[in-house]
Amino acid sequence: MEEKRRMNEKITSNKQLRFFGVLLLIITMSIVGSLIVPRIFNMSPYVIISESMYPELKVNDVVYVKAIDLNEVKEGDIISFYMNSNALTPVTHRVVSNDISRQQFVTKGDANEKNDIIPIAYEYVLGKVMFKIPFLGAILLLLESLAGKIVFIIMFLAGVVLIEVSRK
Repeated sequence: MEEKRRMNEKITSNKQLRFFGVLLLIITMSIVGSLIVPRIFNMSPYVIISESMYPELKVNDVVYVKAIDLNEVKEGDIISFYMNSNALTPVTHRVVSNDISRQQFVTKGDANEKNDIIPIAYEYVLGKVMFKIPFLGAILLLLESLAGKIVFIIMFLAGVVLIEVSRK
């Protein structure tokens, strides 16, 4: 009877180890997938770092941007762009108008009262926002640090080890 109880506890323990191992692998692979899979479809991820598009886009949302024919962009679309040739950080705002003859956009952040002061030339546009994943940016920004990379690797390896230990 005691042996059967110990065997049931070991089975339960192994199932729990396997569950947590699989969970860690799912989390780490989802993060990797969120970066790799969109690139297959020529999309680039950008982390939202301001409230200028609130409530549509929030800080730490990740937008996936695809280069498209800019003549096709219409009022209401959301685009990512550089303000000028010296800008280092992209901006993501809604299109107010698309002046095809001048090849420039008038844009505005949803949370801003007025349109952006400077029209955006087509040459500075990265593309149109295709979709977003809320909160993912916090994780991606963490992964840019050495500590974040170490934690990510440890999570992945812990998942593998837990699954392997659960098999014994």
